[in-house]
Parts: sequence; structure tokens; C-alpha cells
Amino acid sequence: MRIGRPLLSLAVTALVAAAPGAPAAEDRTPEAHDAVPGVPAIPRGDATIRGRVVHPEGGQRARDLEVVLYALGPEGPGLERTRTGPDGSFAFSGISGDPRIAYLLGARYRGMPFPGARLSFRSGERERVVEIPIAEPIPDVSRLSVDESRMRIEWVAGRLLVTEHHRIRNPNPAPVYVPADLRADHPAAFLAELLPGARDFSMPMGVVPEGIAREGRKLRFYGPVYPGVHDLSFSYAIPPAPGGLSLEKSFAVPTPRFSLWIPEGGPEVESAALSGPEEETLEEQRYRVFRAEGLGAGAELAFRVRLPDIAHDPDLLALREQRLFLEYDGAALLVRELYSLEVAGRGHLAGTAEAPLLRIELPEDARDLRLGEGAAAVGLSAAGDGGLAVAGPLPPGPSTIEIGYRIPAAGGPISLSRPVPAPLPLFTAFIADTGLAVETDRLHRRRPVRTPDRTYMHLEAFELEPGERVNLVLRPLPARRGLSGPRGLAAALVLALPVAFFLAGPLLGSRAQTIAAEPAEPAARREREALLASIRDLDEDHETGKISDDDWRSMRAELRARAARLLEEERLAQEPVPAPEPAALPCPRCAHEPGPEDRFCSRCGAALAHPGSRAATA
Repeated sequence: MRIGRPLLSLAVTALVAAAPGAPAAEDRTPEAHDAVPGVPAIPRGDATIRGRVVHPEGGQRARDLEVVLYALGPEGPGLERTRTGPDGSFAFSGISGDPRIAYLLGARYRGMPFPGARLSFRSGERERVVEIPIAEPIPDVSRLSVDESRMRIEWVAGRLLVTEHHRIRNPNPAPVYVPADLRADHPAAFLAELLPGARDFSMPMGVVPEGIAREGRKLRFYGPVYPGVHDLSFSYAIPPAPGGLSLEKSFAVPTPRFSLWIPEGGPEVESAALSGPEEETLEEQRYRVFRAEGLGAGAELAFRVRLPDIAHDPDLLALREQRLFLEYDGAALLVRELYSLEVAGRGHLAGTAEAPLLRIELPEDARDLRLGEGAAAVGLSAAGDGGLAVAGPLPPGPSTIEIGYRIPAAGGPISLSRPVPAPLPLFTAFIADTGLAVETDRLHRRRPVRTPDRTYMHLEAFELEPGERVNLVLRPLPARRGLSGPRGLAAALVLALPVAFFLAGPLLGSRAQTIAAEPAEPAARREREALLASIRDLDEDHETGKISDDDWRSMRAELRARAARLLEEERLAQEPVPAPEPAALPCPRCAHEPGPEDRFCSRCGAALAHPGSRAATA
């Protein structure tokens, strides 16, 4: 996600507008900062951001101003605020230094937000120093101009969603802003006219800044417009009509470049005044793009929007897979869910708010709900029962819906029950192996899945019915005591085997005496089988990430070598021992003991008997 000056400006505006005033500077320490009620706080840690608000006329102008810190990280956004000291200085201490978190700073002066720095901590870094420049705004809008305008039209949840994006250039060294008390005598910084039938107007982050004024279809923007290029974006909806819509876009200010963006699979556009379409990709989404250039003030562009074929038969929708990703961090269970859908036929499929295509139930204790990219495109919105509803329209073929949330945990067992909203061929769960014991009544285990940075327990179930529930109980495992680490485990595996056989020896001997008729299993074989079982356990620990590659190799080699030696001993014990050569028989006449090779007695000359005929001679 790209975070720029307009987003930070809106964040600062939202904070100052929504939150009660912070204590004045003289009533607080320089490093004091406050969370905002109802807004997630900044993740805690041992890092600090120090800074100063700088005014061209000196620090006196920068004293006692509100400063906002906005954080966007893996666990979602966070916001905090503070006020500057007499010299314009401020600090946010005790915050996280995680390099994955992007921090943005801004201050408010003369009724307008001033975006500051965008930064992230480097690995091992614990302090950053920044400046937030402010200046006296000017109300003169005469030098402002529009570089380009873009419009995107999508078919979402039974209506056309229009997003306009305008790039305004300010060549002045100071920001342009017309305060409310001067607007009667000053023109707006930018003027736009919305398409006919516009409703449900909104802006990024759900915040409409104080500089925006609407009157019917006319929209006036009074600033602030910062030096350089300033991006202004807003959205609204227009109702569809059978057979399509004939629309006309009016331009109140000169616009050198205009483009109309239609997502792949979206409505069809016809216009003699627009060139194209050209195929382009933006943020992994393919578009058909129409263009026009050199539009003067008062110009109008006519075009027709025709909606794709839409079906309303819910039987055309199939749920192919419901996938669950779970990770426990000690304070909460982080949940991410993916629903793989497929629409049959060649047309789009749509439901209504009262009869959506799919309902997704959420756990009662779910917090910080997040919707994945493309949620709006499939009409995913909050339902009246506290869950989510998919109204569509869904394009033909496959689609994916992604949601995320967290369930607070206090160190004990965590229960999660997920219902199946439609006939489901496959339910899969991937649980990060962070010391959890998992109990489930429906899923069965598969081989663990290993990624470059994590190993997951893999569970699945097949052919689930609508309304059926998949229940899981996750229990954090207690910390292991005694020998720890891979080397300790290797020593335990190798040393425990001889001790076990020493202790079990008397018991085995007693049992052999008691049951003499049962053949005793060789000790070497028993020890070898125990070693092979230990190797299997070692392999499982390696697959689940509990043992590093190097330690696994060395420990496995040691156990295999011991097992190989025992196998060789067992093989030698089973080989037949050759019988000793029988001794020669004494002379039958004089009883003289002959040599082993003698055939006749050396004393009396009598013939000697062959050793094999001992029984006959006797």
C-alpha cells in the first residue's frame, strides 16, 4: 500500500476532528503522548521518535501544537498524539521499533493539517529525529492548475461505483488554503461536478476534510493544497438502469488529460469522444482505459455505460474451499479466512442486501476486522446479524474473498467454531506451530507444511454440509524444563537408551525365567527399534520447526550410526556357528590314541575306525 501526503493529511484531520483536545503543553512532560479513545494505540516497544515543528518565523509559532503519529503495520493501524513544547519539540517514546511498521507524522496549524515525515526503523535502530515544517497558508488560488483527472467505474453490489482522482499542482512555496471565513469572497482551489444521480459520497479513510463543500452535484475544494503536486480522490455511487446509462462528464476547470478506467469484467463503455480502449494493469488489476486530451473549462464528454449480463440464481454459485490460517502470539489468536468461490455460466451473478449470495458468520469475540483486497468488488459488506454478506456481482469463474480478525486470549485455551455457509468439498486449516496443542472434532491431520519462515500444522476435512461447524480448541503448551535446546535433546536421546535398558534388564530377566517357553527378543533388536522410533520423532520435530537443519542432521546421523551398529550385531548373532571337528577314535586293538589324520594305528598297525562311525564302533 502506498502511503503519501494526502493519506497522512486525512489521518491528522480525522484525529483532530474526532478526539477531545489533549492537555496543554504546560500541563504535561515533553515526552507525554496519548492514545485516542476508540482508536487502536501504537504498538509498544523501546523505540523513540523525537522531533520539532519548524516555522519560518521561529519556534514561538510552533508551540503548543497538536502532533499526530500514525502507524501502519502487520497488525493494522494505530494512532497517538501529543503537543509541542515551547520550542516546538515533541517526542513519542516507548513505541515499537519493528522495521515492518511504517510511521507517519503530522501537525495541525492555523486549522489545517501539515504532513511531516514518513519513516520506518531499521533493524536494531531505536531512535529517529524528524522535523515537521509548517507555514502560513495563503488564500490565493490563481496559480493552481490541474495536471490530469482519472475516473474509474465499477459494478459493485448492484450499483455503479465511481471513483474520481484529480492531480492538482501548486507552484507556490506555501500551501494554499481558503479558511471558512474567507470563502464567500474567494473562489475554491478546485471545482468538480459529479455524475447525474450521484449519492453515498465518501473519501479515503471515511473522512471528509473541512476544506470540502458539496452543494448538489457541485463539489468545491478549498484546500489545503500543498506545494508541488496534491492528489484529491473521492467516490460516489450512481444507480443502474435497465439497458445501461447515458452519462455526461462536465469539466469546470481546464483539464489537459482525462482517462476512464473500467476493470476487466466490468461494464461496457461506448463513446465517440474517447479514444481506446487500451489494456493496462494497475495494482494487479487489469483495466480497459479510454482517454481524452485538451479539455477546457466547461467541456463535456458523453459516453454510455452498458452493464454486463447479470443472473440472480444462487444455484450458480459454488463454494469450492474454505481455508483457515491461525497464529497465536501469546495475547491473541490471529485469524485469516479465505473463501474460494466459483460462478457457473458466462454472466455475472448478483444478490441483494436482503438476499445475499453468501453469509459469513463472525465469532462474537472477533476484534479488528479487516477485509482483503477486492472485498468491495464482490459486494462484501456488514450484515444486520453482525456477520458479513456477499451481494455481488461476482464475475463468471473463480473469485476469492479474504477476511481477517483477532480473538483476544489470556493464556488459556482458545475455542474457535467456524460454520460452513454452503455445501463445501474441502475445508483446510493451517496453524502456525508456535507451541499449541490442537483439538478438533472434524478435521484430520496431514503432513506439516513448511514455508521459508514458518511451519504450519495442516488439517483438513472433506464434503461438509451447510450449517455444519468445524470446532477447534487450541491450548498453549507449557514451557519445557530441564535439558533444553537441540544439543540437550540429542544428549537425552542417546544417553537415555542405555539407562532404560539397564533399568529394564532385571524385569526382562525375571520375565524370561517365569515364561521360559516364550523366546526372548534380542536386546540389540529392542534397542534398535527404540532408536528407529527416536529417529521418527526427531524427523517430526524437524518438520514442525522445533529443531534447526544443522542440529537435525547431526542428531539423526548419530542415531542412525548407533542403529546401524546394532543391526550388524544382530546379524552376526543370527549366523550359524560351524561345529568343531570331532576327535579321532582310539585304536580298537591296543587303545592307542592316534593322530587326527591317521588311518592305521602307529603302535600295532590295526585299521582305525572313521570318526563318523563312533556309534557303530561303540
